[in-house]
Amino acid sequence: NTYTLKAVASWSTAAGEAKSTDAKLTFTIEKVTTFSIRCADTGLQSTRKGVPDKEYKFYTSWGEGASAPPGASYAWYLNGEDTSFTDEEASFTFTAEPNVTAKAYTVKAETKWTDASGKEKSTSSSFRFEIGAAPSLSINLPAEIQAGEGITYHQYTFSVTPTSIPASAEYLWYSGGRLTDKKGKSVTNTFTTAKDYVLQVEAKWKDASGKEQSVTS
Repeated sequence: NTYTLKAVASWSTAAGEAKSTDAKLTFTIEKVTTFSIRCADTGLQSTRKGVPDKEYKFYTSWGEGASAPPGASYAWYLNGEDTSFTDEEASFTFTAEPNVTAKAYTVKAETKWTDASGKEKSTSSSFRFEIGAAPSLSINLPAEIQAGEGITYHQYTFSVTPTSIPASAEYLWYSGGRLTDKKGKSVTNTFTTAKDYVLQVEAKWKDASGKEQSVTS
């Protein structure tokens, strides 16, 4: 909106003549522009931590109840490098890197537009987060089993080594493809028959968005 302030000064001369003068100031008050980037994945949005090999969609926001200025253009950057995205949203998939437990990324969106007075405007926003290693699980075998020297009626302890799996995860154990009553990161088994066995363990948990996740070894 455009406003005009006017000030008037009045006085009388020594001869008693009335005098006056005025001054005007015209100015424009623009609505404050709130521009930000958000991630459609609620887990990454809230924790700033994601997983590899998953597509994440980012979108621009102009504040609650607000919309982009007419004719706004966009440019997206990933770790400072220009991308080919020029719309209000952009999607990225991040791959896991060998021997890297977590890598930081910054997604930036820049927007430009021309206001009602013809003045060029621009603003930008960045979203910083980490992509960790993919969740994985491995079973640690007793030395005798590992060496192929297991015997019947002997108690063996099996444990798991989780990677990028939250502490709240539940571990379920399977034997020959069938779910057993054993749970936890470490279990004991006694085998009464000499034959080949297949043990599996499944880790189950819910991510920050409440979605169920699982990985099996």
